[in-house]
Amino acid sequence: MSSGTEIKQDVARLLIEGDLAFSRRFLERVVKGTGETVIPIFCMNSYLSLIIHESFRTLKVNDPGLAASLAYEHEETIERARLSVKLFDDSKNGLDKVGDAFARIIDEGRQAFLGNTWFPPARRWETDLGEYRYRGRLVSTTHTVGFVMALRADALQDFATLGQELSAVAQAQSAYVSQAAGHLPWPSPSFMNSINGSSPRCEDTSYAACVSVV
Repeated sequence: MSSGTEIKQDVARLLIEGDLAFSRRFLERVVKGTGETVIPIFCMNSYLSLIIHESFRTLKVNDPGLAASLAYEHEETIERARLSVKLFDDSKNGLDKVGDAFARIIDEGRQAFLGNTWFPPARRWETDLGEYRYRGRLVSTTHTVGFVMALRADALQDFATLGQELSAVAQAQSAYVSQAAGHLPWPSPSFMNSINGSSPRCEDTSYAACVSVV
């Protein structure tokens, strides 16, 4: 092995360790947190997915023994979720691939939401897009959630199924990060320690949102 290759592997290892330690500190704070962690979890999901995907891909080459020992479930969902932070800097996939991803999401939505009404003549009023609203304001859609969170359209039909899917993916992310970063000196403050949930002026801090299909 050349010295150049060794240097690249050392740099990759240091970057991976830094990302994993950051992720472990974040998740540790989330576990100890309260309702104020809900929004950061959603904001960080794609970045956690990117860290997990890239680190695992590199470890399979540089440290296959460690990679083989790691629990890594829901790999497809995590791999797709990380794409939402690589829209314009993906070295392999261009905007055409992004368009393909949304075309798939739209098609999945049509299959999940259309043709379900028991009275066939009423199906002309069915729609394939769900809206998430907070205090009457549109905050997201099923298409957006499908892209950012990489969840299937049939998981977005009700809150119970959505919660189960989100919980399963979160457990997979946590298990991977915990094992991969277990040997690292990761304990230290997270940026989450600086978040003050009472700072934003908001009449309702429940972060509850309702979904309607329109």
